[in-house]
Amino acid sequence: MNRTSGVIVAMLVALSLAYASLAAAQPASVSGCGSLGSGSYILINDISASGTCLTLTGDNITIDFNGFTIKMTSGSGSGITDSSTARSNIVIRNGTVRDFTVVGIFLLSSSSIQIDRMRAVSNGASGIEVGNDSSVTNSIASNNGDIGITGFGNILITGNTANNNAGFGIHGTTNLISGNTANGNAKGIEAAAGSTISGNTASGNSFGIIVGGGGRSDILNNTASDNGLTGIEVDCPSNLVGNTAQGNGQNLVQNGVGCKKFNNLF
Repeated sequence: MNRTSGVIVAMLVALSLAYASLAAAQPASVSGCGSLGSGSYILINDISASGTCLTLTGDNITIDFNGFTIKMTSGSGSGITDSSTARSNIVIRNGTVRDFTVVGIFLLSSSSIQIDRMRAVSNGASGIEVGNDSSVTNSIASNNGDIGITGFGNILITGNTANNNAGFGIHGTTNLISGNTANGNAKGIEAAAGSTISGNTASGNSFGIIVGGGGRSDILNNTASDNGLTGIEVDCPSNLVGNTAQGNGQNLVQNGVGCKKFNNLF
């Protein structure tokens, strides 16, 4: 083989490897319900489900809804589930899960989940449930039969709208909950001890913002208005800075002693 031929062969091998790598990087198309193992996926159409639709069977899964909707039309089940098996490194984005009899996105047993730009609407129980070390961002959870968005253990919940849910709008344990709107729920926003609740709006709920678990939380720059029973209820000791709670049944309820308050309007 002469030098020129060798160069051409090497170039062809390199191109083949590049095309193979590109093909491997392309997400697999999803056009119907089923099980998804490790890998990247993209919806190519709306999907009607007659039971649980997408079951995750591995770790390291990305699902791009590509603007499409998964909707239950008959049967019983959840939109996306881990089947109560611990999975990790799950990304779900850019679409809608609606009308399921149980939970829209049911990943409470899993960890390191990212939910972004999703809509969970009119599901029988919760809209979105995630496990430890997860985030729910820029999403909408409305008209669900129990909780809009919930997470347990070191959860980031930011930039979401959770309205008109029968239970909580947003609920979690140790969280950073910031920049959300929770209106028209039984309880707008609830978090446990050690949380930071910042820049949220809760209006027209029975309870606006509740931060329990024994205190040690920071409640910063929130607005709670026109809630039927309480605007902000907090376990002390906690810090309340820059909040506005007006027009509620009780604007502020403090449980225990030692809360510090600065620049609030109650």
